[in-house]
Amino acid sequence: MGVIYGHGDIVAGLQAALATVAALEHREETGRGQHIDLSQLEAISAHMGTSLLTASRSPIGNAHPRWSPQGVYRCLGTDRWLALGVRSDAEWRALCEVLGRPELATDERLSTADGRRREGALVDGALSDWARTLPADLAAELLQARGIPAGAVQDGRELVEHDPQLRARGFYVRKEHPVAGAFLHEGLPIRLTGTPGSIRRPAPVLGADTDEVLREVAGLSAERLRSLHTAGVLK
Repeated sequence: MGVIYGHGDIVAGLQAALATVAALEHREETGRGQHIDLSQLEAISAHMGTSLLTASRSPIGNAHPRWSPQGVYRCLGTDRWLALGVRSDAEWRALCEVLGRPELATDERLSTADGRRREGALVDGALSDWARTLPADLAAELLQARGIPAGAVQDGRELVEHDPQLRARGFYVRKEHPVAGAFLHEGLPIRLTGTPGSIRRPAPVLGADTDEVLREVAGLSAERLRSLHTAGVLK
């Protein structure tokens, strides 16, 4: 039995707690409050890489213990897929309307989630026939318009370069790295009005901050730094 709750809910909650503590610290220092703008999508996007690298659970499929249907269906195009989940009988009836299959909504065998699970071949067949005729983004929009949870399945590149929500939020920022060149970097999932943060620069190359650390932390003079460079101690 795997996790049956939304991982994004937990990650966003942790980020919200961190943001609240930061805002309280700011209030303690300045006496002023601030607004926190937190996106659940950005929170999980910033966390996703680590989650995937540390994952060890065995695959459990796309089924849900209470919702039905829930699954991933091939759409028009190369390797394009739609994910959806029907949480109630009312959503099932709305789904049947979107599919153009009103007879499924009145089929007694499919009137409950348990019944739809038992008749999985019939339900999945209807969904597959419908989804394969549409682009994934359009199919998701049609379902979302009726209140049905759905979304186009995206790989990492699609998420970074094309996700409309992340693009509208400006989550990924373009930076120029001296070795890697131009690339998109994850932004900050927490946005504070009083103490806003930003991605100021890409990750440094080896030794990029050596002089600054020795000057600001160790207290070395500019002359001493020049002599260390001349002697080949620093590069």
